[in-house]
Amino acid sequence: MIHQKQTEVNAGHTCLKGRYAFGFYDHPDRLKNPLIKRNGKFEKASWDEAYDFIKNKLEKIKKKTVLMLLRVFLQQDALMKKIMFSKK
Repeated sequence: MIHQKQTEVNAGHTCLKGRYAFGFYDHPDRLKNPLIKRNGKFEKASWDEAYDFIKNKLEKIKKKTVLMLLRVFLQQDALMKKIMFSKK
């Protein structure tokens, strides 16, 4: 990497991660594989397992959110109808 020695922004250094990465890049405690919590304990998983796990969790959240929003909308709709009919 070629950089300018004297710059106002970074004084010739890379970003903070690049500047200090050597401290954690080869650290023995660094995670190198994804972990999934099963039965209360973290277990090593493949990247495909981790992506599927995340996808499934997000799909569940999406379904719950859609149902919750639909329920709120229907409650508001019913309330508006009651208000409109009570004014007549």
